[in-house]
Amino acid sequence: MKSLKSIQISLVSIIAIIIAAYIVYAMTVMSDGKNEKCESLIVTIDNPNNTSFLTVDDIEERLHQCGIYPQGLSMKKIDVRKITESLKDNPFIATAQCYKTGNGKVVLKVHQRTPVLYVLPDRQTGYYVDAEGTIIQNDNYPVNLLVATGSIDRRFATTALNSIGEYISKDDFLNNQIEQIVVRVGHDNHYLIDLVPRVGQQEIHLGSINNYASKLKRLKTFYNKAITSIGWNKYTTINLEYDNQVICRKNKKASTESI
Repeated sequence: MKSLKSIQISLVSIIAIIIAAYIVYAMTVMSDGKNEKCESLIVTIDNPNNTSFLTVDDIEERLHQCGIYPQGLSMKKIDVRKITESLKDNPFIATAQCYKTGNGKVVLKVHQRTPVLYVLPDRQTGYYVDAEGTIIQNDNYPVNLLVATGSIDRRFATTALNSIGEYISKDDFLNNQIEQIVVRVGHDNHYLIDLVPRVGQQEIHLGSINNYASKLKRLKTFYNKAITSIGWNKYTTINLEYDNQVICRKNKKASTESI
């Protein structure tokens, strides 16, 4: 009996020692986790149209300015909500998501708002417009972005021009060929649209914005079929206003193509 009791006491002691060791280990791990520092910030920018209006450097600079750049800080003290909140005033950021990983890293995923058009109204400050019709206030634009000039109010820019801007930007041929949209007001106070090509000296009359997709398809077909054989500068005017027709003019002579 005495021997059995000794064995029981020994087992209890061993179990107690194991439990105590586990508690010490767990507390050590937890303590280390609390003191873990951020090793790096990983920033990714979702850029659907491959047009860069936002860089990783821009984002990191903003976090430094706000005093919340996470690298080197205790993971426990890093407030991911503050990081995303600090980016809200950047007009090119649509959404931002920030989270911590279990290996001392902070991940920041940014979705860029991508303009399809730069609008420069008569006697007004310019601004960007994205495909959703959101205005991004800014007075500079890259040379490779489609620009719209003329008599343009914000309602027309955000409900009509942005659609044609998106259509052109998504078509490689048209995007490479058209560099400017000129908006004017007709006699009936309706907006009329002219296009300025990158190559050639033609005046391209689109007319009203109605059925713009059909008109641009005709323009593309005309370029592919006719311009490649007769050259870019034969015609001074290309008129797309009328259904299924492309009316071309050279000086005072005009010819009509049905497309």
